[in-house]
Amino acid sequence: MNNTMMALNTKTDPIPMYYKLQQEIKELVENGEWVPGDVIPSSRKISETYNVSMGTVQKAILNLVNENYLYCIQGKGTYVATTNIKQESIRYSRLRLDFEGSDPSFKIKLIDFETVKGIGRVNHLLKVSEDSRLYKIRRIFSQKGNPSIYNISYLPCEKFEDFEKKIVFRLRRMTLWESIEQTYGLPTIKNKELFGLCYADQEVSEELGIQKGDPILSIEMLSYTYKDQPYEYRISYSKPDTKRFYREIS
Repeated sequence: MNNTMMALNTKTDPIPMYYKLQQEIKELVENGEWVPGDVIPSSRKISETYNVSMGTVQKAILNLVNENYLYCIQGKGTYVATTNIKQESIRYSRLRLDFEGSDPSFKIKLIDFETVKGIGRVNHLLKVSEDSRLYKIRRIFSQKGNPSIYNISYLPCEKFEDFEKKIVFRLRRMTLWESIEQTYGLPTIKNKELFGLCYADQEVSEELGIQKGDPILSIEMLSYTYKDQPYEYRISYSKPDTKRFYREIS
């Protein structure tokens, strides 16, 4: 981590000092000077560097933790937020038999990858222009050889240069969010999910091995990174079985 930090502008103005410090730290994170998983300097070091009180530092850090830019591990320190930590599993719904059950292991098969024309609603949700092209990734999540979830992801081409060369080969051995974070330094700050009941069309029925018209659960998800920017729209189709979707909220 680059520990070079500029002193805050201490001119008299109505902006609280803790807020100025928050913005300075955000810039260090968003510009890649502090990368996901790095431990940040101690509160005392930040206090001395910026010539602000410890209370100001602690308030700024607490706010950034609440905004998911940083996270704390008791007894170890404060780190730049990353999706590759245990706590982040609460952001994703998982399949379980019951509350006390364990998360099942899935084998992920990459069906195909392609670049497609913009799709009105998807482009709108991703906050890109209607004519912006998209990367489309189709995958199957299976358990013991049985397909359980059919997954389609869309990402804006303009935000991920050389995506095919840098990311696609990784998807055979790691999750999409891990690949994005490791390659582009963009952690998943938050997700939004929309659950609904629908009926399998021809494509979904073929991929999941069910009958066309069978009832299935659909899950739409938007994943966000820094500056509240959406980077992935995903729709997943899950066939009915003995498991239910499980999620922790804290």
